[in-house]
Amino acid sequence: MAKKPYSILSFDNDAWWFHLKYVGAPEKEIEKARKKDVVLLDGIKNCLSELEKSSLKATFFSIGSDVERYPEQHKAIAKEGHEIGSHSYTHPHPFSLSREKFRDELIKTEAAIKRTTGVKVKGFRAPSYQISEAYLQVLGEMGYRYDTSVISLFYPGYSSLKNAFLPRTIYHPSPTDMYRRGELRLTEFPISGLPLLPLTGTVILNLGMPYFKAIFNILRLTNPVFVINFHIRDFIELPSYRLQSANRYSKTANYWGTSLKKKLAVIRPVFDYLSKHTRSITYSDYLDAAGDAS
Repeated sequence: MAKKPYSILSFDNDAWWFHLKYVGAPEKEIEKARKKDVVLLDGIKNCLSELEKSSLKATFFSIGSDVERYPEQHKAIAKEGHEIGSHSYTHPHPFSLSREKFRDELIKTEAAIKRTTGVKVKGFRAPSYQISEAYLQVLGEMGYRYDTSVISLFYPGYSSLKNAFLPRTIYHPSPTDMYRRGELRLTEFPISGLPLLPLTGTVILNLGMPYFKAIFNILRLTNPVFVINFHIRDFIELPSYRLQSANRYSKTANYWGTSLKKKLAVIRPVFDYLSKHTRSITYSDYLDAAGDAS
């Protein structure tokens, strides 16, 4: 009997304050959200509950400043045996920092996660998947084991047509051309999927379980590892909080107003399918098992 493929499930802990900032909400609204962020308070709790029900392991990519604001939520992630990676310290948008400022964001986030959870950060996901050769070089210099910011397909708004020529499977990038395999010790985990249809929460929640199963069955023919990315916002129902800002500014995706019941009607079958048909594993545990080899 053929071995089950691996599934590496991840969640970006993008807080509600960031989404307000992204769509140009007033600073007063953003600061209010920072103090009581519904995405972090309830999204993490709900996500952990669903993972436990399906016996899945995952990696959470957290913003360093939010780890400091919401330590208990991040301690809960670590306590459940999930991995915590870096998603920068301030989630700048657009993500265009100098090498020095990028390094500073990494150092601050590492310190926040280590101080709060005792966990050493080993991996990185760039805000909005905006990675570059310069950032990969810095990650390699700082001893990171992996990055998972590449979408190896054309995905409007997040990746260009050129991305369709990136490697589709796990690889070591070239330090001068991330579109080629090379000698960086850092391992790159591209998000799985087909052109225009990555395995992200946005796409899965919009197209549903039939899409997920179809893509899974196509990809498993050639790829032994599935890299799947949700956001923690996928586990809350924004309208239920009656936030004025929720209706005024939540225009980043058409499923924002979807009820939590409808979201879970898709997420639960996906999680159960992964539990039954794959070997669930974190990024670091996969590298331990594979010996950091792509």
